[in-house]
Amino acid sequence: MTKTVILFNAAPNAGKDASVDMMHSYFQSGVKLAFKDELYEDAAKHFNIRVEDLIDYHSDRNLKEKPSLMFPKYGDDSLKQYFFGLLYVIGVLLNNRYLMSLGYYSSRQALIFVSEHLVKPVKGNGYYGSKLAEKIENSKSKFFFVSDSGYFNEATMVADKGYNVYIVHL
Repeated sequence: MTKTVILFNAAPNAGKDASVDMMHSYFQSGVKLAFKDELYEDAAKHFNIRVEDLIDYHSDRNLKEKPSLMFPKYGDDSLKQYFFGLLYVIGVLLNNRYLMSLGYYSSRQALIFVSEHLVKPVKGNGYYGSKLAEKIENSKSKFFFVSDSGYFNEATMVADKGYNVYIVHL
């Protein structure tokens, strides 16, 4: 059985997740996946938080771009992070996102930091693509809808497996 993988690519907030949901509903079968599924695991481990909490926070469009105490840039027990924590509180009081961002990442920035500075330098640029390809390979489903294709190396890891791959740019 040849598997079909449809990769959605677009700018943030362009409707990739909604498109995947629509395709999944239309075909009444298949599996919804994302390259970032494994990244959520890696980021949660790095920031010592629950994966579910990270996903909930990142899924909220009002929060995902705002710096958060969940994602400190420096060690929680460092004097430097304590100082930036005070600046964060002042930033909240003044509604000043710049002050808030000095010592903390937004969830989007946190995911990018973990991916680009911690994981990929060690495991390679195609790491998340290979993890997604493993999920596809181990599934009995025929259709796969991927909501976050953005990097050539990741898409290549899936395409090189011999699946029918379609990239939809919104």
